[in-house]
Amino acid sequence: MKITLKDDSVFEGTAEEYAEIMRLGAGESEIKDEYVPKVGDKVRALTDSEFRDIKKDETGTVTGTNEGISEYDEHTIQVETDTKDCFFRPQDLELVSEKVEEKATIEFGGKKYAEVDRKAKVGDLVEYGDGRMKLVKAEIGGELCGDGARENSWAIYGVVCPIKVYEPVESKYVPQEGDIVVITGNTNRSRNIVGDIGKVDKNRISGGVQVDVPSRPHSFTVNGNYTKYEEMRPATEEERKKYERELAKTKFIPGDYARVTESEVDLNKGDIVEIVGNGEIIFDFKIKRIDGYETHANATQLEKIDEEDVKFAKLGRKPGELKKGDLVRYKVESEEKGMIVEVVGDTVEGRTKVFFNGTPWGICTERNADLKLITPVERRVDIVD
Repeated sequence: MKITLKDDSVFEGTAEEYAEIMRLGAGESEIKDEYVPKVGDKVRALTDSEFRDIKKDETGTVTGTNEGISEYDEHTIQVETDTKDCFFRPQDLELVSEKVEEKATIEFGGKKYAEVDRKAKVGDLVEYGDGRMKLVKAEIGGELCGDGARENSWAIYGVVCPIKVYEPVESKYVPQEGDIVVITGNTNRSRNIVGDIGKVDKNRISGGVQVDVPSRPHSFTVNGNYTKYEEMRPATEEERKKYERELAKTKFIPGDYARVTESEVDLNKGDIVEIVGNGEIIFDFKIKRIDGYETHANATQLEKIDEEDVKFAKLGRKPGELKKGDLVRYKVESEEKGMIVEVVGDTVEGRTKVFFNGTPWGICTERNADLKLITPVERRVDIVD
């Protein structure tokens, strides 16, 4: 159609095009499709978030689309940045980029591969027009080959070239209970920080799990310790050793006693020592032997013991070892509980003969575990009239 306009200009086109010109001329703006946020989209805030955690013009990622705190709450879109998250109305967000959908994968030789739009390289899988698949195993003389040897090697880009290229897909790590992991991110705002090494607990949330770091114990005044799967990785052997050492350190405080489990220059395996304080340079603790000599040790060289073991060590005895002349208290729940009796024979295979003076039982053989040392014979003083 051809129409002469009021300014004597001539319009030539379709009826639809003419109607659009008339609408724009009347001051109407071009109608745009309303943006509907989707999980995974990167968005920009057109206003502050519901609780003003995220400010206008900040960008983040949509992590939920039906998250209102009540059926009347319009702020249904959850958005996360690197450090915080909050809620928006759909109309308060502008699309920056849509979520990139993962390409379909194929399996070959027990591994997964995803199609890529580039030339092949070593490690890739290629597909030819007749359906043949070939792994790119080497580059020889600047030429990609399907075999590792020069002789009879298959030229990937030879007379026939591949029509598709696939790259290996690394499987996502899903931590299991008991795994030792390293924290690589903290968008969840946990009390664990990047670089921490911890053990995976059994408690899980969607996409995350508790990670117990020895140096960051539970407290009602700090955040929890849930970490996202993608923000941790398996620890190396060296990192595992570091974790075990940090874990061992948490078992001791100054004043505790321990038994040495690994011999050192100033220590023998089995020595009993007291934790005096923090160590120096490469050592965890400053310690003191029973004889008063002070030195240093690491937590992994020590195992905690109770006061009873210390008592026997100071007497030069093995834990629980009783000698003829000791006074002991019977501690088993029975009629004899609390009675103080005298040891009348040395310990043999964990049992000792004791004398129940003034009772009809006389001499009995009892388990050392049922007897508590009260007065060792070395310190016993009998007063005779």
